[in-house]
Amino acid sequence: MVGRGRLPLLSVCGWMSPANERGKTMQVLLKSTEEKAEAHCCVCGQGFAMFWERQTRMERAEALREIQKVLVSHHRHSAGAQAHPQRGFLVPQWDGPIAYSGAAILGNAPSWAL
Repeated sequence: MVGRGRLPLLSVCGWMSPANERGKTMQVLLKSTEEKAEAHCCVCGQGFAMFWERQTRMERAEALREIQKVLVSHHRHSAGAQAHPQRGFLVPQWDGPIAYSGAAILGNAPSWAL
């Protein structure tokens, strides 16, 4: 159990936080954008709009660290912004349709992000 004031715990397929102790993972939907980017890849500078399933401060902090790891991993085979998916993608990755993900539904993602 995670107590108040403690950092989130990493799980195998995402991250858990005090607000999410039952083992469910939070999703973030990312879509590359040139305007109003909430995050940038530290390798190529590509900006991303983000649509959050939940938004507590602790969850966002942990998610941003995980997102940077995923963005860097995209550059294993390519150095530029083309290394990132052209369509929206989830962190952590999910095999189902993006439109049915918690991040898309609860984050009110617009159709251009799906």
